[in-house]
Amino acid sequence: MKKSLSPNTHFNALSNEEFKIYDILSAVSSILGRTFGPHGSTTIIEDRNLRHVATKDGYTVLKSLYSNDDLERVVLEFVKRMSMRLVRTVGDGSTSAVIVAEAFASRLRKFQDKHPEIHPGDLAAALNAVSKEIQICIKEMSEPITENSDALVEVCRIATNNDQEVSELIADCFKRSSRFGMLQVEVSDRAKTEVEYKDGYEMYRGFVDPMFVNRKKDDREYCELENVYVLMYEGVLGAGNIEAVGKILDWAVNLKKGSLMVIASGYDNAFSDFIHSNVLRMKGHLPICICEHGTGTTAGRNHFFDASVYLNADVVRYSTRGLTLESIIESTTDFSELLGFTRRAVITDSNARFFEGAGVGSCAFTALKKSLEDQLAELGASETKFDYDSQIGALKVRYGRLTGSTAVIHVGGSSKAETQAKSFLVEDASLAAKSALLYGVVPAGNISVPLILSDKSNIEEIAMNVCEENDGAVPFGRVYELLEIIRDAYIEVFSKVSKLSVRQVRKMLKRDEIFNIRTRQFEAVDSTTALNPSQTDIEIIQGAMSVMGLVGTSNQFVFCPKNY
Repeated sequence: MKKSLSPNTHFNALSNEEFKIYDILSAVSSILGRTFGPHGSTTIIEDRNLRHVATKDGYTVLKSLYSNDDLERVVLEFVKRMSMRLVRTVGDGSTSAVIVAEAFASRLRKFQDKHPEIHPGDLAAALNAVSKEIQICIKEMSEPITENSDALVEVCRIATNNDQEVSELIADCFKRSSRFGMLQVEVSDRAKTEVEYKDGYEMYRGFVDPMFVNRKKDDREYCELENVYVLMYEGVLGAGNIEAVGKILDWAVNLKKGSLMVIASGYDNAFSDFIHSNVLRMKGHLPICICEHGTGTTAGRNHFFDASVYLNADVVRYSTRGLTLESIIESTTDFSELLGFTRRAVITDSNARFFEGAGVGSCAFTALKKSLEDQLAELGASETKFDYDSQIGALKVRYGRLTGSTAVIHVGGSSKAETQAKSFLVEDASLAAKSALLYGVVPAGNISVPLILSDKSNIEEIAMNVCEENDGAVPFGRVYELLEIIRDAYIEVFSKVSKLSVRQVRKMLKRDEIFNIRTRQFEAVDSTTALNPSQTDIEIIQGAMSVMGLVGTSNQFVFCPKNY
């Protein structure tokens, strides 16, 4: 006879917790709200070593928050991950996403109480579709800027909470290195901040496993290598390649200086096991990092080839495409001509940056640069707003990445705490500036969404598109109501940060104006100097909607006991 569970049985599960989730979000939003905007207050943070730092950066405050409560901790970590994506992608907007999400959540609860017939899953799908439609509208609103534009300084100014010195420094770096150039931020022991320009190349794929991490800066983990030899293999490295790669590893160890990096299209399980065991065995003898770079698309193959030219590496292909790795290894004992080389490499989980590659200035590098220039000249078109799917856009990206220089910013200060805080500002501003150059700008202050949704025809069109995408699971009228809720949530947030009344904000939107919070002046939307990267507003709506998915559809939490 099967024994039934006692009603008094206790599991590591909590049910009907949606209201507590909202309360946690509200508390986090309240804490971050004190730092919000150019006139936000400073927060003093004490770390585990009783050291103190003063900051106005919302993300710095957020990542310092902790709770002993299981549910509070989980919600907090969820919000931290969402904010980390914003900071790493566009350098700004993490506080805005949390505050917008909280303003939206309070209205969403009332919406769900009013319309209990709408299934949470259908609601989540509708919110996701709404988010996509709004992102399309933001992209259409976006205006391009150039490296020499005054708008670039304004973007940096907002990202740094009105730090004019840092804003002008970042803008000047991009003027010299181009929008496709890299900015590397490093902490200096000097009082003055200095900039050094080098050649560099960035590959938008990182290491395949965190075990290669050998450096940690704040919350960012990465692998840093010096005097790096690079094996580039177009294909999947597998069990049949283990012996050949093992010989390259032994050769690199015998050099007794330098490090090794392997970049391939993929790796099978046998090769991954081989690398894991050898990384542990060679720890302390040979710094190493393994990266993956897809070559299944034209763009992927082009960037893989461009990186090989920059590094002066011979690309080894799998057996059906030419000489095998094994046949090349058998024919030589000196692999320096096969491998590429770079003075320094910094690899994260999402990208790899190379500095002073051996291929710069070579015949192959010059020929590739000339080929790209000729192709661009032949097409003869000039795009002000980049379309990465177009032929011209793809060529411009390749040319810019190949020829753009790297600005290494050595951030200085009068104390370690000041230097650290300033380095965060520089990193945030550099990401915001690059995003603005690549994707364009929109009026600042999280106002692009209410500008879009203040037009009744826009709301109707978006609602129709959402209903079509979800086969009417959420009726047109309810989607229309959701869009009004989103608009009102954004208006509430702008009202708080600008110190305007909700009524004043609504009138401002009807006049097609925005309120410049720094100058305390109303300005026309098409001529305002208060600007944000359009990608920031897109990431904010994505982040807010991901939090909404947690609040709107979660009503049970299963946690891991501490002694499990």
